[in-house]
Amino acid sequence: MDKRPFAENFSDKERRNFRRFATTSALTGCISEWVLDSNTVIILYLVMLGGSESFSMFSSAISALVTVMMSIPFAGVANRIGLKVSYTCAVYLGMFAYGLMAAAPFFGLGVAKYVVIIGCFLYCISRPLYGATWYPICDAFLLQKERGSFFGNMRFIYMTLNALLIFGAGKLMGANPPIWIMQFVILFPGVMLFGRKICMDKLPINPASEKTAYDLRKAIAISVRNSELM
Repeated sequence: MDKRPFAENFSDKERRNFRRFATTSALTGCISEWVLDSNTVIILYLVMLGGSESFSMFSSAISALVTVMMSIPFAGVANRIGLKVSYTCAVYLGMFAYGLMAAAPFFGLGVAKYVVIIGCFLYCISRPLYGATWYPICDAFLLQKERGSFFGNMRFIYMTLNALLIFGAGKLMGANPPIWIMQFVILFPGVMLFGRKICMDKLPINPASEKTAYDLRKAIAISVRNSELM
């Protein structure tokens, strides 16, 4: 049986192309994460739709709560249905969530703020499902010696992009933005999420990572025995 890392099945050129697709996937997907994680846009949007300050601030807690509660169950889901199906479902759910948030004003002022919160919740559900697929997929094309530089460069690039987006969004919105500007700022990340799927579809998947058995107790036992991790 071949015990080599799966990534060694590819040439240097192929792995380089895979790294580019993965980085582009992160760039198109991180826009939606920025809008939610920065909270500024969502909070302003909720206030414009009639939400109180405390109600608007509630949106900032949803992501952390859902991540804590759903990361482990969704790892099991990804194991059972496969990595590609998982990230595809996550992308489409995220796109729907942002489309729903952008369409909130059409539901009427009394309901719109609740529609935004529902959209936030749906997108937050998609994140741990996507996260359960990202690292196994990266592991399929990254050699151990390439991991540090890849993740470091990727994070630097998308954090730079996020800084430019924050600046650009601020310039676009101005001091008193109309509601349609806010809708555009929220809809744009949802559309860009599709780029994440396009790029990830071009990445290889290790067959050994697809639809594997999910044993939570075994996973916890492995983690506990990993002294460096602990």
